[in-house]
Amino acid sequence: MGESKMVTQIVRTNGLIDIETTASVALMNNYLLHWARNPDPGSWFDWMTFWRHWVSDQTLLHWLFRLRYGCQLLLEDENVVSHIFHQRHGDELHLFSIFTIEPRQNEGIAKRMLREWLVTAWNTPGINKVRISAGNDEAVAHMYESVLSGAYHLPFEVTRGNGPGWVNLIR
Repeated sequence: MGESKMVTQIVRTNGLIDIETTASVALMNNYLLHWARNPDPGSWFDWMTFWRHWVSDQTLLHWLFRLRYGCQLLLEDENVVSHIFHQRHGDELHLFSIFTIEPRQNEGIAKRMLREWLVTAWNTPGINKVRISAGNDEAVAHMYESVLSGAYHLPFEVTRGNGPGWVNLIR
């Protein structure tokens, strides 16, 4: 029996570009709902969305999108391998969660996801800066410094923004 070919795709929604028709909308919505209903206890998201406990899934999803929350998922054969969650604020995009499943960590997947997210942010009209890290996670802070040092080989220029984690996208 031959090996099956793994189908890999990155899908995005809200705040950047609409989800591609080839992506499983139900899978993305269910994934987003799961994490919205089960955030890190005491996190900013947990605190700011306390109302999520009293609304239906449909209402929660509606309000997450209205509040400009979105995600980027790396899928392999319809299974989530990695995610980025973000929220758009005017001309800014705030990354607040980047995650790769444990068996696939240390393969450079998070770096690939961050690079794709940055390129998409740069290609999105109206986005001029992003926040990668608030400085409280050592691994993400390292990724932030790597972006600024050029290690991500972005097809555009970036500069350090004002405050920890901020990156200006130079057009």
